[in-house]
Amino acid sequence: MESLIPILLLILGFVALVLGANWLVNGAVSLGIRAKLSPLIIGLTIVAFGTSLPEMIVNIFSCAKGSPGLAIGNIIGSNTMNILLILGVSAMIWPIDVSRISIRRDIPVGFLATLAIFLMANDFFMSKDDVVDVNWIEGIILLLMGFCCLLLTFRNKSDVPVIDSDAHALEQDHP
Repeated sequence: MESLIPILLLILGFVALVLGANWLVNGAVSLGIRAKLSPLIIGLTIVAFGTSLPEMIVNIFSCAKGSPGLAIGNIIGSNTMNILLILGVSAMIWPIDVSRISIRRDIPVGFLATLAIFLMANDFFMSKDDVVDVNWIEGIILLLMGFCCLLLTFRNKSDVPVIDSDAHALEQDHP
């Protein structure tokens, strides 16, 4: 009986995760329609922040408890799984259209962010030891890069079509 409780809690956690993800997506689309945002902008901002918030909390607690390696591993592992596993499974279910703006702007920004964290975490030019160290100055640089990415995204929001509220209502009625 004791071994059954963790399994039930795991199943309950997965059910809560699926329901929460559904609520997040529905809420983000609803907010995006009201704000006349494109689906790309909704994904790059509202959904991205909503799904990254739990990871940020885990990373803050792990750093506060003296386990910064867990935070770096969480960031790299999460991004790798988002790009490879989740994008791959999603593409198997339904083809993913990639707009020109994503190819010109978002993919290079993703590569730049990955390169920046690689160089910062490895102290590529400065460190001779094997310690992972991203200091507060590099943290500010990363935050500024994220802010610039958001500004770039909102500046070019007219490049991508906006969700039509009538079409979204029809899609909700007839999946």
